[in-house]
Amino acid sequence: MKVKLSPQTRKQAILHCSESTPNISSGQTYIAISTIRSKTYSFIVKILEIVEDSSHNDIPLLEVDKYLSGILSQNDTVDLYPYNLSHAEEITFGISEKNLAITPGNWTASIKDGLLGNIYDVGTEVKSAIDAGKGIMILRGFAIKAQPLLPVEIGPTTQIFLEKYADDELEHMENALEQQKIDRTEQMKLNILQNLIANVKSSNMVQATESLDLNFDSSDPKMLDQSIVGLFTSYELFDEKITDEKKKGFTTSRSFVIHDQGVPKELIEYQMNCHKDHGTVLLRVYHENGVHAEELAEDLQTSIRKLHAGLKGKQKNKEIENQIRTYVLMKGAELKEVAEVQLPMAALYTEISQDYPDWNLSMKKFVKIVKKMVKSGLISEVQKLPTGYYMVLFHPLELTEDPSRLLKFAQTTGVLTKEEIMTKLGWTEFRVKEALDFLVERKMAKIDKSFRLGTRFYFMVK
Repeated sequence: MKVKLSPQTRKQAILHCSESTPNISSGQTYIAISTIRSKTYSFIVKILEIVEDSSHNDIPLLEVDKYLSGILSQNDTVDLYPYNLSHAEEITFGISEKNLAITPGNWTASIKDGLLGNIYDVGTEVKSAIDAGKGIMILRGFAIKAQPLLPVEIGPTTQIFLEKYADDELEHMENALEQQKIDRTEQMKLNILQNLIANVKSSNMVQATESLDLNFDSSDPKMLDQSIVGLFTSYELFDEKITDEKKKGFTTSRSFVIHDQGVPKELIEYQMNCHKDHGTVLLRVYHENGVHAEELAEDLQTSIRKLHAGLKGKQKNKEIENQIRTYVLMKGAELKEVAEVQLPMAALYTEISQDYPDWNLSMKKFVKIVKKMVKSGLISEVQKLPTGYYMVLFHPLELTEDPSRLLKFAQTTGVLTKEEIMTKLGWTEFRVKEALDFLVERKMAKIDKSFRLGTRFYFMVK
């Protein structure tokens, strides 16, 4: 059952709901598992009172001790599952060694009456009055272990032990116990979802299947994958597997489920397999309504095609922008050969539009790209003259001569190794490194490393 939380300073947990529900009963113990993806957490709670409250028609409200709910806050939602709690045969609390009046050992006779009936989970705080022989004092610590394992309830026969630690040890233990809660939560959610998936596949739910063949010559499958995941924000993610290897390509599989109080309502299995420039996406939709399953599968297929087309457009625009940056930089290098370091923006735009009409470049977009080149340090500045015209100012020759020559040289193949550059241009290793660093930092070249081919540089040239 899904409920909203209202963490408070209170010991007893109270559930407010519009009407009594057969799934929840007072006096029963539950484990509350967070449904918030960014907050992996769970805690044990015993609901001692159920209050009928018409103001909570949509989802019940659980008032709970704020020290139990941990990282969860007001109006966060949790799923409640019945939990069979055992009475502890023995339980151990960790306390600070600064408690000089308290010795380690069995303190059952002194403190059990005050703790009888209490529930303790890993790391749950204990706070109790204790007679240490020198008057009454307040015992503070937290549960670190029990037999059987935590969480447990203090019963009539429970033996209670205290162990003392340095404060830094206690802090380390407390962090480790909180991590145990996180690990437990992840495992429990996995078990619950596995059971849900098994129930879906063994039920009478209808399966609808759609597949897509996609070309990735001008888009990134990993970017598409993340965009597809964004389609399922209202679902619970289950069983995520990702393989990203250059030889095997990029593969991923995920399952997304919607359930209500443990009852599966909808399951979607999604797979992507990509190798080089080709990829396939497979979708399986399970739903009790066959028409709904078919429609949802078709809608998802349409959405993925749109996402893919949008990413291809973005990738193509990015490639054109890189080529424009290269064009401008090389024009600047040609100017410097005749001792010029500036060029009218309008003249530069006219030349590039005539040379590459298929780019459909607008003046507004061109100005934006050139200004970005100033920010990235590729050119010196864009200067507005009193007449209203703009001038593009290039760096002095000595700053960009080698990068410009390297770009011009790379036009033939588009990809080179450092050794090829040194051999064919006759440059020293240091000179090659300086030119490559300049271009890589400004995204005019990309590094590709592989065991078979070594380190190669790809240049943004056309």
